[in-house]
Amino acid sequence: MPPKKRKAEAEPKAEEPLIDLPQAPQATEETPADREIPGLDPKDPLYVEKSRLLTKDTVFLGRSCKQALLEFQKFANAACLRNKNAEDAPDEAEVERLRSKALRELRLFSVEIKKQKLQARACEREIADCERMEEETTREIAAAEERIQKLRERLKEERAVRARKEEYEALAKLINQLPSKKESRAAIDRLEADCAALEAKKAKLDAMYNEKSARVAGVLQLLDDLERSELEEELEKQIEEA
Repeated sequence: MPPKKRKAEAEPKAEEPLIDLPQAPQATEETPADREIPGLDPKDPLYVEKSRLLTKDTVFLGRSCKQALLEFQKFANAACLRNKNAEDAPDEAEVERLRSKALRELRLFSVEIKKQKLQARACEREIADCERMEEETTREIAAAEERIQKLRERLKEERAVRARKEEYEALAKLINQLPSKKESRAAIDRLEADCAALEAKKAKLDAMYNEKSARVAGVLQLLDDLERSELEEELEKQIEEA
């Protein structure tokens, strides 16, 4: 039995598999890694993810679909050889071992898929939270910009008010340097009284001047009359003497 078991493990590597399962092509010198994979549409948005699941272990999954398919293919080939009663068919224990191993790989791959689904849901929730936070942040930014604009307008108004207040204070300082209304009124009254006194004095002086002017005019007229009378008398004497 042990030699048949070793033969069963070695023979399938050289022979064609009895059951053809979908396998992704491996990258070689003749077949580059970026060639199209049968059964997958290159235009599919998830083409890269699906191809990585079929070809090799990824950074996201601990086990790939390819590993599970290879284990299941080993079990299926061994079971077919067992059913055909081939000479190199493995025994029941070997078939059961391959079956258990294939089931184990499928379960592990299923667990990995469930983990990825949970992670995808968590990522979706995080994306939704980030979008919600982005919307809230956008609204807060818009509200902050509106508040800033209002504060700028208010600052402009406050600066204008402050400038007016400073101007009022400067005018108030100039006004405070001047006498008060009462003092100004008293000064005006004194000046008006002085003006009235000066007007009265001027009128009195004008009257005295007119009176004296009339007197002087009378005296001058009298002197003129005297001079004329003396001249007339002298002329009369000269005429009589002649």
